[in-house]
Amino acid sequence: MKIGRIVFIAVVAVSMAAIALAGEVKVTGTNISLKVPKGWTADTSPSSGPMIVLYSKPLEGFKAMINLSADDLGGKSPQVWLAEYKSGLAQNIGKFRIVKEGDRQLGGAPYYALDFRGMQGKAMLHWLQVIHFQEGKAWIFSAVTLERQTKIYMRTFQRTFSSIYFPPPPPENFAAQVSSETEVTLSWTAHPLAKGGYEIQRRDAQMGVWKTIATVPVGTSTYTDTEPECEMKLLYRVKCLNPKGDSNWSVEVPAILGVCPVELEGATPEVNK
Repeated sequence: MKIGRIVFIAVVAVSMAAIALAGEVKVTGTNISLKVPKGWTADTSPSSGPMIVLYSKPLEGFKAMINLSADDLGGKSPQVWLAEYKSGLAQNIGKFRIVKEGDRQLGGAPYYALDFRGMQGKAMLHWLQVIHFQEGKAWIFSAVTLERQTKIYMRTFQRTFSSIYFPPPPPENFAAQVSSETEVTLSWTAHPLAKGGYEIQRRDAQMGVWKTIATVPVGTSTYTDTEPECEMKLLYRVKCLNPKGDSNWSVEVPAILGVCPVELEGATPEVNK
């Protein structure tokens, strides 16, 4: 279970190479970023998966720790996955007790927040978690400290939670409609976190590389490509743009242009008499 890894990291001394940071740092391999509190240490090179771990000064052998990692949903709905996750927490932490839980918004993105306490060995620990579901993954942002140190670190945890930035998901309902032998109309559902608009790319379906054909403004949900030629077979994709981090690309959608008009051999244009 994920919580087993969280507890293990919390109770051992830092043995990995870490870099002291202050300010914004990106999670390796993702567009996710967060602000590192002044005086904390960030480890951005974990042994497995995209994750960042922040450590404070030692607390009697413990570390006040914040970690961000990802779990695959395995095709399950967020509701089913969350129920199994909480069940796993209860099995892995002695005297587990949820203090409060519920939905919240951070940086415009929806999260599920968990505030719970439990025994780890002889120590009573306090966990705070926010969980964000996106593209078949559960991104878990978790903080843990000794129960008696909660008041000291609570504000730091909350400030760090509020600084999490998840890029918007790829535009949904992306579709391509052939308008004529030389035009393709693209459409998608606009997303509120696409603060920089949308980037659209096109390539030949059988060969060629992706080429950016347009960047359209915020609030736009359609674009007509008038550059194709008849009988071309094309692929399109689009992504949300945001100064803090773009979304992944959408699904690729095909477009097959109509047959070129046939010019009759020997035909001459009509002349007005």
